[in-house]
Amino acid sequence: MELQKFTSQTQISPSRSLEDFQKVEQNTQKNYEHQTLDIIPNRSNPTLGPFLLSFKNLTYNVKVGRKSRFPCRGNNIVAVENEKKKVLLDDISGLAREGEIMAILGASGSGKSTLIDALANMIDKNSLKGYVTLNGEVLESGMLKAISAYVMQDDLLFPMLTVEETLMFSADFKLPRSLSKAKKK
Repeated sequence: MELQKFTSQTQISPSRSLEDFQKVEQNTQKNYEHQTLDIIPNRSNPTLGPFLLSFKNLTYNVKVGRKSRFPCRGNNIVAVENEKKKVLLDDISGLAREGEIMAILGASGSGKSTLIDALANMIDKNSLKGYVTLNGEVLESGMLKAISAYVMQDDLLFPMLTVEETLMFSADFKLPRSLSKAKKK
């Protein structure tokens, strides 16, 4: 994957399959029953892809600083806030195409995990500037949560399990018991 410059003329054609995701998400919100969406293509039907995830001008700042207290005459305390903003993401744009492997490389503290958090909607939308689109359509928070997931870098896994066993273990807890093992896999 390479980071590309976006211009106002950049066009990405919409996909009918995004409409399918939106319908499932809307139905899920209305009747609160667990629904399964198979995204493995059926070879007898033509596929509607490819998917193109793009992110444009992602900027994320956090406030850093601390309050300092200074004693004054008469036992009054004056609090001074020394608040600054730290830029964690600075106008980041890029594309991820279906079927490609994307690597995000950088030094420690350069914002790799923060970028992944932004793409997975783990950052408060009021704090994050810019937007994420799928096939040219801006993804709403609920839709993004319905179609995305990632494994965090923290070592919260059981070392004696394989990756597949770990995912199945998680699926057994998160997916309904009525769902067959084959569907969970």
